[in-house]
Amino acid sequence: MNSPVETTSDFRPIVGDRRSAIVVDACAALDLLRLPNRSQSPQAAARAISALTAITNDANDPSGGSLVVLPPPVLLEIASNKVTVMEERKKSITKAINSLMIYHELQKVSLQSSSINLPLEELEQVEIKLEQALQELISCATVLTESNTAMSKAMERVVRNDAPATKGGQAKDCMIVEHLLEVAPKLTAAGCQKIVFISSNTNDYCESPPTVREPLATEFSSLGISFVTSWEWAQHVAFSSEYAS
Repeated sequence: MNSPVETTSDFRPIVGDRRSAIVVDACAALDLLRLPNRSQSPQAAARAISALTAITNDANDPSGGSLVVLPPPVLLEIASNKVTVMEERKKSITKAINSLMIYHELQKVSLQSSSINLPLEELEQVEIKLEQALQELISCATVLTESNTAMSKAMERVVRNDAPATKGGQAKDCMIVEHLLEVAPKLTAAGCQKIVFISSNTNDYCESPPTVREPLATEFSSLGISFVTSWEWAQHVAFSSEYAS
């Protein structure tokens, strides 16, 4: 992880020759741990981890074209929810394995040879790799420090109930958004031609996915921020030769 920076900093030394900034929220980061139990298909999970690997490799490459940015309070959210996410994943995988074992026993009872294999050790290795992927994302990222201005605006957004705020809260999401809105002009001034914000929280950010709620849609558009909901989408927008929103 790079040294934390303020949103008001001169980002030219940080950006350098990179032309894309990928800003990550906590949901998108934690989704890496949820791939085994939340992905719509094996292919979707594979595409997500491949895209994430490409993004982190590019961010770690001194001559890469993109950088990863984590606004407050993403790190805190990851730390606070990581154990819960892993417990949910464990329960889901245990249920799936139990179902496979039942099929395995039923095949034996019916005198059929079973072709079901239970690669438990391999599953554990996959889980370790997913945690490593999340850590690699954090390690390659530029982390923003808290901005009093952004924090104040986040509270105002909650009071107004402006997206991503909903009745009853979502202050943390508002903090992430306001830090993004504050740093975006700095990134653009430093040479970033694309700013990509990835979040899978479509309930709070979207009217009907992928349509972004107002006033976020106008705010993002005015600052050249592309909102995406998946890692492969983030890779496509950030790495494409032409701007795609």
